[in-house]
Amino acid sequence: MKYILLTITAIIIMSASLAKAQTAEIMFNRGNFNINKGKFEDAIKNFNDALALDTAYYKAYHGRATAELSLSMFKEAIKDYSHAIALKFNFAESFYARGLAKLAVNDMEGACRDFHQAHDFGLKEAMDMMDQYCR
Repeated sequence: MKYILLTITAIIIMSASLAKAQTAEIMFNRGNFNINKGKFEDAIKNFNDALALDTAYYKAYHGRATAELSLSMFKEAIKDYSHAIALKFNFAESFYARGLAKLAVNDMEGACRDFHQAHDFGLKEAMDMMDQYCR
C-alpha cells in the first residue's frame, strides 16, 4: 500500500512538472512569435511568463535578451544572455548576441571575448565580427 501511494505521488509530481514545462514552452513560442512580429514588449512579457514557470529555461533568457536588445535595453540584454550562458555554457548564439550588446555599450574587449567564444562553439558568423572589431 505504501509503495502504491509513493508511486501515485511520483506520477502526480511528474505530470505537474511536465505540464509546467509544456506551458513554459508555449509561452516561449509566443515570445518568439511576438519577436517575429516586432512586438518586443509583448515578447518580453511572454518570456517572463515562461521563466516564472521554469527558471532554468535558458532559451527563454535568450529570447528575452533578444527582445531587450531590439529595444536597445543593452544592460538588461547582457544580463539575460549571461543567464542563458550560465545555464548552457556552450550556447554559441547567446555568446554572439551578448557580444553585439557589449559592442553597443562600447565594451570592445568583452565583445571580442564573446565573439571568440561563439566561434569556438561553432558559430561561423562570429568570425566576421572578430575580423571587423577584434583585430
